[in-house]
Amino acid sequence: MEPDHSSGGRPPRSARPHAPVPTPLDWDELDEPGLGPQRWTLRTLPERLDKYRDPWKGLSRCRRALTRAAKPLDDLG
Repeated sequence: MEPDHSSGGRPPRSARPHAPVPTPLDWDELDEPGLGPQRWTLRTLPERLDKYRDPWKGLSRCRRALTRAAKPLDDLG
C-alpha cells in the first residue's frame, strides 16, 4: 500500500471519529437544519439512534437479487 499523506498514513478503511457514516433517513428528517453529508459520524450516530428508530430495521425486506443487473457488466468483460 502506498502511503497516503492526506490520511496521516492510516489505511483507507480505518475508523476515524469524525468520518461520515452513511445513514438511512426517515422522510421527516429531511427538513432538519444542519442535515448534510457530515451530519452523522462515528461520534454523532449514537445520538441519532437514540432519537430515532433503528434505520436499518426491516432493510432485508427490500433486498433484491443483483443477477439481472450484473449480467450487462459481466458482458463488458
